[in-house]
Amino acid sequence: MNEIEERIRNSLKKIELDDCKTLKDVIKDLIERHKTKGLSLAKVLRISQVPENIFRRMKSEKGYGGPNLESCIKMGLAIGCTDIKEFDEILSARGFANLSDGPNILHKKYKCIVSIILSEKEMPLEDRVNLFITSADLVN
Repeated sequence: MNEIEERIRNSLKKIELDDCKTLKDVIKDLIERHKTKGLSLAKVLRISQVPENIFRRMKSEKGYGGPNLESCIKMGLAIGCTDIKEFDEILSARGFANLSDGPNILHKKYKCIVSIILSEKEMPLEDRVNLFITSADLVN
């Protein structure tokens, strides 16, 4: 029985590591697509006010699934995403429902907030994130 349990543990750990890599790869791909000068993964995390050790925690901390819905949205804003579908990529990599057709009222409210923020084309990345944080407080 111990051998089977060990195989199960190893398989579950591999899934967690793959999820972390997938999320990290999606974010790096979006950064590359937007070609924002000087933008790195570390800078995206700083701008989005998401802890910089988030990926390390995903790999090492048992039961920690990664960033929450709001943090994923803030990362998209910090990258400079310009379309709801790009936010969907991040959310999907994290295992959340898409913002574009989310199943509940929270997704609909966040989609509304993000759409309004995206309509302001020249808004600095930091301001986008801060406006989302302020607006998200109105949702709860």
